[in-house]
Amino acid sequence: DVTSKSDPDTFIQMGSQLMQQYEKLNAEKETPIPLIVNTDGWVKGFGYEILSAIIGAINPGHVVQILGNTKAKSFDMSSHVLLPSECIGSNGKGMQQRHVHVIQSYDGGTF
Repeated sequence: DVTSKSDPDTFIQMGSQLMQQYEKLNAEKETPIPLIVNTDGWVKGFGYEILSAIIGAINPGHVVQILGNTKAKSFDMSSHVLLPSECIGSNGKGMQQRHVHVIQSYDGGTF
């Protein structure tokens, strides 16, 4: 099994290949198919670098960050926001504006 911890390079490459297949499939559709990518939640140290590489490879328009209840589960995603003025990539291709949405998790208690 390939995981982000056991083989990060292959993990990132697989994410990029998945995105290429998704784009090919969407090119054939009149109405685009939404894509949701659920990452593994490893966000500290090298895990954050892998998450950043996946975000770079997929180039999503929206990133949803779910904050945990402890400081260990929190991290800054502001570097992943892309403003309209930043939407030209180094390869000259346009990139879509990226929004980061932050929500707080709820894990406990009753309603």
